[in-house]
Amino acid sequence: MPEKKQRLLYVDMAKSVALILVVYSHIPGALWQPYLGSFFIFAFFFLSGFTGGTRASWKEHVLKRARRLLIPYVLFSACLVVLSSNLTLLDLEGVAYSRFCLYPLDVRPNIIFLRHCNSPLWFLTAMFVSDIVYYTLIKRIKSKKGLAISFVLLLLSVCAMDQLPVLLPWSIDTMPFFVIAMLAGHEIRQHEHVLSQGKFSVLILIILFVAACYLNGNINLSCRIYGHYIRYALVSGITGTLLMLIVCKALEGYGCSRILGDAGRHTLTIFSIQMAVIHVCINTLQTMGLTADSGLWHAVVSLAIIVVVFAVGTALSVVLRRLLPSVF
Repeated sequence: MPEKKQRLLYVDMAKSVALILVVYSHIPGALWQPYLGSFFIFAFFFLSGFTGGTRASWKEHVLKRARRLLIPYVLFSACLVVLSSNLTLLDLEGVAYSRFCLYPLDVRPNIIFLRHCNSPLWFLTAMFVSDIVYYTLIKRIKSKKGLAISFVLLLLSVCAMDQLPVLLPWSIDTMPFFVIAMLAGHEIRQHEHVLSQGKFSVLILIILFVAACYLNGNINLSCRIYGHYIRYALVSGITGTLLMLIVCKALEGYGCSRILGDAGRHTLTIFSIQMAVIHVCINTLQTMGLTADSGLWHAVVSLAIIVVVFAVGTALSVVLRRLLPSVF
C-alpha cells in the first residue's frame, strides 16, 4: 500500500519561502540574484528527498508521481499555451520537449520553446525524471559506501552532461544534479538533529553560503547554468537550504508559521501559474502608468505582486483539489 506522509510544518514553511524567492526572481529588476537565486530550485529537490518515503513499490511510486506531476504539467501547459494569442507548432514542440530553450542560454541564435508564461513548467517534468532515478537508487542503496559511490557517479555525470551542446528534453542533463540534491535531503532527514545546531554552526553555514554564492555568480538551473563552478552550486544549494530549514524550524509556533505553512501546501499550483499572474500584474501597472525599476517602490510593488501570486495560486489550488483530489 502507498504510504501516507505526515506533513511537517517547517518543511511547508520552507517550501513557501523558496517559492517566494522564485517568484521574486521573475519580477523585473529583482536584486541579489547570486545569493537569493542560488538555492531556491535546489531546495525543492532537497525537500522532496527530505520528506520522501521508501516503502511504496517502484511501480506504485512511479504511478503516483506521474499522477501528481505529469497530469498537472499537461493541464497547465494546455491552458497557458492554448490561451496564448499566437500559438504555433513550436509551442507544442516546446510542451513535448519541456525546456525553456534548445541551446544553452548564451548561445545565439537560440530556439525558445516555453514562451507563453509556461516557462516554470519545466520544473514538473524535471522533478518527475529526477524523482524516478532517485527512488530507484534509494531503494537499492544499502550502505554508506553505496551512497558515496552514487554521489561520485552522479557528480561525474553532472560534469559530463554540462559539456553537451544542447539542453536535453525533460531536464535529463541536469537530472544527476537534482538527484544529488534529493539524496542530500534524504541523508539530512536521517540526521535531523543538524537542524537544531548552535549559533557557531549556523555562523559556519552562513559563511560557507555567502562565500560559495560570491565565488560562483548567477545560477539558472532551468537552462543548465550552475554558475562558475558546479561544486560551489552544490555548496550554496545545500547550505542555503539548511539555513532556510533551520530558520523555519525555529519560527514554528510564531504567527507567520501558519500562514507560510498553509501556502506551502499549494506550491505546485502557485509555481505553475506564477508567470501568468506576474505578467498580468506588470501589464496592469504599466497601464496605470506606474513603474518600479528600483528603490523602496520596487520593493513595495514586488511584495504586492508576490502576495497576489500566492493568493491567486492558493485559491486555484483549492478549487483544483476539489475537482481532482487524486491529482492535486
